Amino acid sequence: MSAIEPGRRTVHCYDCHSLEGTATPVLATCVHCGAGLCAAHANATPHSVHRVTGTGTALQPTAARRILCTTCHKAQSHQLS
Repeated sequence: MSAIEPGRRTVHCYDCHSLEGTATPVLATCVHCGAGLCAAHANATPHSVHRVTGTGTALQPTAARRILCTTCHKAQSHQLS
């Protein structure tokens, strides 16, 4: 782990701070709400990519990755059920 340069600020995981009271450095950002997330609270979900082709759309063979926080991941899961 590298040392933080003097005068630089570190962004901490929102879920770690609000749920556990700890300060864990951010690794990713929730695509939906923008919360900073550590590895433990980042939920990577597949996201289908559609491209316009001719008169319709085509589904790409490889899904993209979408990072969600725990709250947005739960909300999305309930919408799909």
